[in-house]
Amino acid sequence: MKELSPSADPVTRSFIVKIDLPASIARPGQFGRLLLSVGGDESIYIPTAALVRRGQLELVYVVNAENVAVLKFVRTGRSLGDKIEILAGLESHDLVVTRGLTGLVDGDKVEVQP
Repeated sequence: MKELSPSADPVTRSFIVKIDLPASIARPGQFGRLLLSVGGDESIYIPTAALVRRGQLELVYVVNAENVAVLKFVRTGRSLGDKIEILAGLESHDLVVTRGLTGLVDGDKVEVQP
């Protein structure tokens, strides 16, 4: 690393980092973006089809210990193909109903399949 900006932009929460690159990769004055991986992604992703939208509410059905569907509010993040990130409302061990959502009601008995 050649230079690191001492402060971040409060709106974008980004900061400038200047690094030395071989001339074959970039020329002086060019702009680029670099994505750095700083650890494992511990985000929770579910199939987009499992998300229930009611107005502005985002919900999912989870299966409790008695195999009953329970509706939970969630907050979503970014979409990655056919999956969507869950920022709040689920735990990593929750079983999410992914099929048969049509007609499903909170409290319905469900069958868990591997």
